[in-house]
Amino acid sequence: RHDGVSGQLSPSRGKAGGPFRRSSVREDASCEPVDRRSEMVTAMESFQSHAMLVWALMPIFVFAQFFVPQLRPTPESGFPNASLVVVGLVIVHHMVAEDRAWTAVKKLLTRPEAVVMHQIGVLRKRRRLLLLGIIEDLDIYTDLNFPFIAYACDEAIHGRFMKSWELVPLFGQAFAYVLRHLRFWGLSAILFGLALLGALVAVTRLSMTREADAIASYKSLSANEKAEQSYHCGTPRLSGEQFFTMARCAETALMPSVAELCEEMGAQRRWVYDAKTKTGGALGAAKARSDAVFGKNTYEDLERFELQNLEERDRVEDAQWAFYVMLLFGRTLVCNSVQLLLQASFFAFSFDYLGEEATNKLLVGMLLSCIQICVRCVNAVSKLGLLGVGLSAVNIAMLLWAAAKVYFAYKCEDHLWGISTGCVRLQS
Repeated sequence: RHDGVSGQLSPSRGKAGGPFRRSSVREDASCEPVDRRSEMVTAMESFQSHAMLVWALMPIFVFAQFFVPQLRPTPESGFPNASLVVVGLVIVHHMVAEDRAWTAVKKLLTRPEAVVMHQIGVLRKRRRLLLLGIIEDLDIYTDLNFPFIAYACDEAIHGRFMKSWELVPLFGQAFAYVLRHLRFWGLSAILFGLALLGALVAVTRLSMTREADAIASYKSLSANEKAEQSYHCGTPRLSGEQFFTMARCAETALMPSVAELCEEMGAQRRWVYDAKTKTGGALGAAKARSDAVFGKNTYEDLERFELQNLEERDRVEDAQWAFYVMLLFGRTLVCNSVQLLLQASFFAFSFDYLGEEATNKLLVGMLLSCIQICVRCVNAVSKLGLLGVGLSAVNIAMLLWAAAKVYFAYKCEDHLWGISTGCVRLQS
């Protein structure tokens, strides 16, 4: 509005200070300076510290306690109760590291993105997923102790272990020959050792991830792509691929709450605006829709006219697919389902030999694995479609198989049951 004298614009006399003032207020409120490199470093350091504690230091502690008579697992009591003090410290570290990582990742979000995360319920899931992470800490500790408990019971269960395999049709005799030398505790140690090796590889990859990875894709962009890249307060916008990288690191650190936040942000980032000037922009997209309606164009061809970056969308969807396959196959199947089935078999073999305290601890460990399998499968089915259904079906089938072994341990006379044999009757 002109002041009528100087010809210059005069400020509006509205309550909010005029349209120019209101615009600047909104801009200032939504644009808060964020040091993305610093927040990435904080998150990655939190992931790395807890991952190293759980996957490197805790196995060393469990292995070392085997050589201390007072801390050695026994058939009567299982793992020693005194070692739970160390587990408690691990849980405290988990809660502190999770809080630091959660705060750092939230600072990477713009205000509108934080509102969206709240509306779709991601922020409300934090407490439940934090509890799931603590359950994973406890489950890993019980799994680490399991081969040593099986070793303590080796003389009592080896004969029953061999006879149960010898009765299995077709390949039972061949397996019995191999397992006669490997022993049950050796089999459990090898299988968990493979899972632990995979986790250590993931921890190594995590330690090699630097804050520069968060802006690596931005540095590789061309000048035109940089001009189209979205910004917030003058800093590059993290891509969906980078958020899924952080989600993978969070899962390695047993922080499903932070991983869920990163996953959802990664999924949201697959929608990136592209002006599509080469295809006519918005007018070209409108004409393509009209042509598709009247049969002049296919709906598949219409997709390339839409004002979104299709390459970015495909990259994010590929990262999402790889993440959930890794989670269902690597973490859930190898670390949970296989260990659950082994522990259920051991429960049946050692039914008359384990003490009450050791039995209860074994059952609690199996329950922890069951909780993780169910939560992971339910979450992945909605994200992977038919592939998620297939992988989840394998995990659930192994869970039900293990549950049947535990159930028939109480029902069968010799406590042994198999899918192909039913209740196994061992000759004395």
